[in-house]
Amino acid sequence: TVVAVDRDRCACNVMKDNSRTTRLRIEVLSQTVTAFLAENHRVFDVVWFDPPYDLAADDMDSLILTACDGALAHNGLLVVERSRRSRDPC
Repeated sequence: TVVAVDRDRCACNVMKDNSRTTRLRIEVLSQTVTAFLAENHRVFDVVWFDPPYDLAADDMDSLILTACDGALAHNGLLVVERSRRSRDPC
């Protein structure tokens, strides 16, 4: 199962519609990633981060560390999309 987290309700509605159309099992959660990671007790093999490009680098580093500390499986894959003008994550 895919878990998609986005704070924007419109984006969540699009993901839900796409899930129904494609018949893919996607759990869509309308909340911030920070809130999700704070409550999450699941471990994922793959974690994709596609935050707003204007997210501060220190905030991105914090999210990465939080995800790696609890949500990402040992030997899991973390994919982060950032602007090429952003510094590399920690």
